[in-house]
Amino acid sequence: MFEQIKLHRFLSTKIMTSIIRLSLIGMIVASFVGVAILSAQSSLVSKARPSARAKNTRRPAQAAAAPTVRNVVLVHGAFADGSSWAKVIPLLEAKGLRVTAVQNPLSSLADDVAATKRAIANQDGPVILVGHSWAGMVISEAGNDPKVAGLVYVAAIVPDENQSAADVLKPYSPPPGLAEAKPDAAGFLSLNRKGIDEDFVPDLRPAERAIIYATQGAWNSACLADKVSVPAWTTKPSWFIVAANDRMLPPEYEQAVAEHIHATTTTLAAGHVPMLSSPKQLAAVIIEAANTPFTALDAAHASAQSVLPANFRTQEIQADGATIHVRVGGQGPAVVLLHGFGDTGDMWALMAAELAHDHRVVVPDLRGMGLSSHPAGGYEKKTQAADIRSVLTQLGIDRAAVVGHDIGATVAYAYAARYPDKTDRLVVMDAPVPGIPPWDEIVRSPALWHFSFGGPDAERLVAGRERIYLDRFWNEFAGDPSKIDEATRVHYTAFYAQPGAMHSAFAQFLSIPKDAEDNKVSMTTKLTMPVLAIGGAKSFGANVAIVMRNAADNVTEVMIANSGHWLMEEQPTATIAAVHNFLDRKTTTQSH
Repeated sequence: MFEQIKLHRFLSTKIMTSIIRLSLIGMIVASFVGVAILSAQSSLVSKARPSARAKNTRRPAQAAAAPTVRNVVLVHGAFADGSSWAKVIPLLEAKGLRVTAVQNPLSSLADDVAATKRAIANQDGPVILVGHSWAGMVISEAGNDPKVAGLVYVAAIVPDENQSAADVLKPYSPPPGLAEAKPDAAGFLSLNRKGIDEDFVPDLRPAERAIIYATQGAWNSACLADKVSVPAWTTKPSWFIVAANDRMLPPEYEQAVAEHIHATTTTLAAGHVPMLSSPKQLAAVIIEAANTPFTALDAAHASAQSVLPANFRTQEIQADGATIHVRVGGQGPAVVLLHGFGDTGDMWALMAAELAHDHRVVVPDLRGMGLSSHPAGGYEKKTQAADIRSVLTQLGIDRAAVVGHDIGATVAYAYAARYPDKTDRLVVMDAPVPGIPPWDEIVRSPALWHFSFGGPDAERLVAGRERIYLDRFWNEFAGDPSKIDEATRVHYTAFYAQPGAMHSAFAQFLSIPKDAEDNKVSMTTKLTMPVLAIGGAKSFGANVAIVMRNAADNVTEVMIANSGHWLMEEQPTATIAAVHNFLDRKTTTQSH
């Protein structure tokens, strides 16, 4: 029977197995030889150039220096325009930073955020986002953009979730400068000359104050009521510049909010517009933010595919022997999304955003992966199914649909088999299930040598080379490796490079023999809930359905065209549609 099954890249001859194993050994030996050669060369260079050796402050080769940010976007506040940054821009550019000053319309929070996000979209990499005064509200919203790596608040209004500027300032006495803001017929506020001279920029020369008065931007008073959804400072590093002599915002507020958001704080003896009165000191803070090394965990927001919606909340839930990092959002019937190896729960960002319109979406990181804890054991999929049950119980969820990809698919099956009365529907995406036929033929494939790769020596081989190891999976199992873009690779590599992460990842695979034993018992009672088997046309394809029909009575098959194993990276639109239609009971056997 199995000769009729077309398993992508799956060869099973003993000769090919030997070749693969010998090649792997050769690659490992070559790696050590190469390291030895480089070490010898380094030693020779060091002996020839002792002064260079003395000045060497580089990190070890296996731990490359974290990147810094080269793009800065400056956002002006009320009663100002982009020229308020005129003294700061050349100081930043002199340090090699690429600077953009936004021209905000000051007509609404939404309009200002849109203008700022357009500027962010034009940057070629991660961004430090700087906001002055009212623009603290703007960057708190726009800063959720995946390119933004850090925030700098300059004498700014900083909201909590679902707060307006009026809400933020309500506990404080009105500062004197606001009394000099006069509305026009349309409700747009401008400062009179007294307000400019005495309150807005009292620490500038008269000639400069005259220019500020003439170029000020009128600010829609309705902006005071506009609310920020989830402020970006809750997830990204922040800096705050307190203007000690401010007469437009209470300095005591600025100090308090800087502490509240745990910002790196600098206090300047300046008025409300320190970028004009103290440009060097202000530029120094922005340069510090840009030069602060950020890990890929901070900056991997460079790929929108790995950023869950801002309205998802995160929490840590204690299961039996592990702490599970969970993201939750949306309303409606519950659905759990389980990731696999080479990913974290972030892989589901696009699907979570779509499903959250009509489902309560739960996205955990599996034990030992992503931001969950790294316990010594418990990597059998039956145990991890119990982790997921514990998460749902603590979230007050009784029943849920369960969706899994790769290792997540094996956890999903284990969950459905162990808790059939709690499982509404099951989706298995591009993975075999250990123990379920034709497992014995599948597991003999040389392509699956990583199923038995692990242990202390394997961990030492991969340490510092996690990206090389992961690239093998992203490249060989993709239909189109370019679909797993650089930002995505950087993002996930950072997680797998964390202490204990590869030990846990190897443990996921080394537990497969036990998983196979457990599943052989489970499959004696076939699943009765509806099951969707999704295969990538250039990967497992129809074989996902073949496997699941041996374990379930009600299986629907969907093939995703032009996709290898990495369905969410290669063909997200078709994959999301297939899952959503199935959850909404619209699916029939089909190809996408």
